[in-house]
Amino acid sequence: MPISERGIPKIKIIFKGFFISRIKDGNSIAEIGALSDSACHRPRISVLKSGDNGLPPTVENVVFDIDQNIEVKIENTDLTTIKEFRKDPFDRKSDNTSDPNDFRWVVDLNHEILDGKEFPIIASKLRPIFRINNAEFFTELKTNSLRLKRPGQEPQLFGKIAEHFAANVYFTSDKSKAVIKNGINELLTIDQSEPNKTYLILIDCHCQQELAVSDFPELTAPLKGAVPIPSVVNARLDKAGQVDRYRFDVEPGEKLLVGERQRGNCMQLDARRNRLV
Repeated sequence: MPISERGIPKIKIIFKGFFISRIKDGNSIAEIGALSDSACHRPRISVLKSGDNGLPPTVENVVFDIDQNIEVKIENTDLTTIKEFRKDPFDRKSDNTSDPNDFRWVVDLNHEILDGKEFPIIASKLRPIFRINNAEFFTELKTNSLRLKRPGQEPQLFGKIAEHFAANVYFTSDKSKAVIKNGINELLTIDQSEPNKTYLILIDCHCQQELAVSDFPELTAPLKGAVPIPSVVNARLDKAGQVDRYRFDVEPGEKLLVGERQRGNCMQLDARRNRLV
């Protein structure tokens, strides 16, 4: 059954970035873990409730302790287990024959990468772990086609993979509800007291350093001389008031393209320190 035919979910949970998960059709619970020892991938969590009469959604005042596990417990619905949305045929190398929401875009490490071996999960390295007892999982967004390089082999076409996956929770009676717990604390209960309201939970584990990736030479700190052209700069401003200066040597009339991907304030100056941009 296509995702759209199940109606509008009461809750949609979107997982963005890097996770290690145990999600299997028919199981009583799904577990999705974030890396506890990677500051870059620490999750950011937002809960949004749909607005009235076409107004933007509102952000619920829910604060999560990401050092404690998070449970979403669904009660009183006709779906009592975990479900994976699948629609045959599926081939990750083909968009023409594969449904874009098929959950199999999420890579099965054990069978697709490790040739049937069990991926060594170290529970202490995963925190928080998100546990959901009742939802339908599917792919939200795919990457472009990727290549896989195994030791001693040339890179081979692997296909597209899920960049974001999601879970839909459907309420099927007036008594349906979801209780969200963080550690031992109940943070939020979603029920049918507002039947026309829907909720979106965003769990983002994308690397927060937002590093630029390139085949060009990489700099992580200013040089004494000029920056080579072309190059990519990945640097951090760790102290208040810190200023990093990078010099580019160009000839009169020469055009220099500077692409920016930063959170600070970036200014471009000429040789006389006049601001260009």
